[in-house]
Formats: sequence, structure tokens, C-alpha cells
Amino acid sequence: MLTVRDLLSARMIVEEYLPDRCDIYKPVRTENVVGGESTSYPTTPTYAGVPCEIRNIFATEQDSAGKFRQQLSNDIVFPYDTDVDSTCRVDVNGTVYEVGGVTGDQTNGTEKVAQVIPK
Repeated sequence: MLTVRDLLSARMIVEEYLPDRCDIYKPVRTENVVGGESTSYPTTPTYAGVPCEIRNIFATEQDSAGKFRQQLSNDIVFPYDTDVDSTCRVDVNGTVYEVGGVTGDQTNGTEKVAQVIPK
């Protein structure tokens, strides 16, 4: 089992090795005059310069007709304590992604991984 010191050290190392930087935009919800809610994203990031790494994952999948298709999915890796969830948008080098889900949100983790879709 990891000691607290080992875990903190591992978390610091992960952050140092994330080569990219990104901006995270959290949604802003406002109530309109009829009581409905609308969601928008600010023009300035909620968090700027967050360490991350974008991973492009290529896969080949065979459909029911026997044809092969190439698929690309993107993951973005963040430090464990990054405030990112499925409502966020993330800008990495000018490409904006919508977050579809986040894994790795556990107490003893060293990173979070967001599954993202280019907007």
C-alpha cells in the first residue's frame, strides 16, 4: 500500500510529465424570466494553463457487414485533482473538446482521464 508521502510524490511526478497545457471552461447556468434554465460557457477559461496530455486512440472495428472501419477517439489526461467533469469544455492548442465522461476520480489516484469529442 502507498504511504501518503509516496502518493503525493507520484502525483507531483505525473503533473511534471504532462506535456500539454489546456484551458477548462465550466458551464454557467442562468434562470430566464419564465423559470427555465439556460447554459452558456464563459469567454475566459475557468481554469487556464492546466497540465494535460491529449491521447489520440486509433482503433479498427468490423461492422455487421464485415467491413472494417477506422475510428479515432480522444482522451485527455489531467492531474488527479483537476476540476473537470462531463459538463466541461476543454481547449487544447486551439481545438475545443466537449467532455463525455471522466474516469480516475478516486482517492488514491494520480490522474484523471476525460473522454472527449471535438466540438
